[in-house]
Amino acid sequence: MSVSNFEKQEVFFLEEASIDMISIRDLVAIAINNNKVKPTRNEFILALNFLEYLVRRYPIKFLGGPEMVRIHKPITEFRKWLLKKWDAGRYSDINFGVWFYMDEQDIPPEYLLDKAIAEKE
Repeated sequence: MSVSNFEKQEVFFLEEASIDMISIRDLVAIAINNNKVKPTRNEFILALNFLEYLVRRYPIKFLGGPEMVRIHKPITEFRKWLLKKWDAGRYSDINFGVWFYMDEQDIPPEYLLDKAIAEKE
């Protein structure tokens, strides 16, 4: 997928990030524009490429486990770790076990309106 396509998906990611944390399953759905239960390996790699694109543009935090513990890994190491989980057949361990979070001040202001609307509902 080209960078221009990532830019289109970036808008959706930021809209979602302005409302709540995003699971890896949701990140994959945004990246491949399909809400599959389990993506293919190539689709998963595409989502990791998308994540790397986002991390290079925004200070995205990685969280893991039910405790939402901060994962302090550089994106290249984090990518390898996620792909290793995938290759070991452990996607079900990470699909809702790894989350992404952005502090409100790091989200471009034009996307924060969605959060205000969601809180009113």
